[in-house]
Amino acid sequence: MDENIFQKRRLSRSFLGHEKRYLPRWYVANTAEYALDASSPLRSCKTVDISCSGACLNVSEILMPGQPLNMTIHLDEERQVNVHGKVVWNKISEDQRLAGIEFFEIEPEDQELILDYAFEISPDDLVQHWFEGWEK
Repeated sequence: MDENIFQKRRLSRSFLGHEKRYLPRWYVANTAEYALDASSPLRSCKTVDISCSGACLNVSEILMPGQPLNMTIHLDEERQVNVHGKVVWNKISEDQRLAGIEFFEIEPEDQELILDYAFEISPDDLVQHWFEGWEK
């Protein structure tokens, strides 16, 4: 995914009104695999963004809201997290199929791993998110 898509997403957020979440999202294009149930095959996809509580995926099929799935997200070559989630929304954007996933079973250690990873790739985003609106 190219940097222009990340920039467009940042700009579109500012035009649509500010969305305030406790946990910020980081725009990353990580490899992930998911399965819809224990008997279905693994499918590959890429993340568009990730937080400690969910992710946006660029998938090759339409995933329906409410659909549960098991996922492995590769943060880098050495670190990965395994999560259970459910689809909360889907849409087609810029010739992509996107699905918003909410994690509903994630170990605290995996949340910490995501937070550590995100802080490594973009430390200022976390600080700016949590202290937004504070005067220096």
